[in-house]
Amino acid sequence: MKHTLTLISLLINLLMAGFTTQFGMLIEPLSHAFSAQHTDIAPLFSVITGGALAGTIFSFFFLERIGHKPMLLANCLVIAVSTVVMSYTDSIAVLASSLAAIGFFGGVGLCIAGATVSRIWQGPKQRTVLVLQDLTFNLSGVIFPIITTYALTTGLIWSSSYLVVGAVAVATGILTLLTPFEQNKQQLLAAQNAPMSLGVAVAACCMLVGLGALYIFLTWAPMYLNDKFAIGFEQAGTIITQYWSAALFGGFFASMIISRFTIASYVIGNMAITAIITALIVNSNSLEMIQYLTFAFGFICAAIYNAFIAYGMNYAPVISSKYVSLIMICGSSGAMLSPLISSKLVEPLGLPVLMQAIPYLFAAVVLILLSHQIYLRQSSAR
Repeated sequence: MKHTLTLISLLINLLMAGFTTQFGMLIEPLSHAFSAQHTDIAPLFSVITGGALAGTIFSFFFLERIGHKPMLLANCLVIAVSTVVMSYTDSIAVLASSLAAIGFFGGVGLCIAGATVSRIWQGPKQRTVLVLQDLTFNLSGVIFPIITTYALTTGLIWSSSYLVVGAVAVATGILTLLTPFEQNKQQLLAAQNAPMSLGVAVAACCMLVGLGALYIFLTWAPMYLNDKFAIGFEQAGTIITQYWSAALFGGFFASMIISRFTIASYVIGNMAITAIITALIVNSNSLEMIQYLTFAFGFICAAIYNAFIAYGMNYAPVISSKYVSLIMICGSSGAMLSPLISSKLVEPLGLPVLMQAIPYLFAAVVLILLSHQIYLRQSSAR
């Protein structure tokens, strides 16, 4: 049963990645399909990330009360139906509603996946499987854009790859229906009344700052490179895509080595290396060196998301989706708010100053983690 539940958890990550890894490729075909401007279509995809944030907040308060299996079945059903509805509608409002529903239930599904893996696996295996979820997400970032490219170049409808994701949702739903999600009443009661944990709060704070720093880089790096080296946006964008290419290989590597370290050592080392790499990137005057450093950045950050979840759950007093939801809420908030906040700072501070702040944000994460470890050692010594 453990392996079946693990497979379901990985498929949930595959579903969400299937919708979020190909936004840019679909703006043009959607503009034609709905006779709309690019500027009208592009914001629609933000409802998926907004819906995912709403779904994680919902999970924090209600998931343990409703139950994992019923919500997961609802997740698969809504995603499958929504993909069909938005494929054949001519209404932008219906499209937006479908994307919002997918985002909401996808966010709930990711919380279930993280909590399920944390409950059924312990120690090094738990860390490995959590990192495998990042790997699955990154792998989807390769698979589904290929399907989309094939569909668009062969005259298929714009949503062909989304319909494939819908088919995966149906298969995941059937597998979920046939799989027992065993939790006794004592476990459910403990999960519902889970107290706040310092370790979880530290992980949530680090996720907020770390994901915020990451998305500031991904948002502004192309413009920064364009201004600093007087290159075209196309070339600058090509350099940044190396981040995503490296993330796939980094995910494989992380899944193989994370069990060899304590989760604290892995996360602290990962963030320290990230701070050094980003410092080198923003201070380098060599475009060729920046290309290598960007690849290294993507490689080392490949498992950052679920590594923070693993860190928090390692110090959780009980296994509860509330903890996973809290960490994910902070991660989603960091990813969503960092472009907004940084856009307000670019004009008064200047883009170079903003980019220089990125390694300091990663260094702040290291300091938070080190402070937590020092506190734990002092507490155990008393």
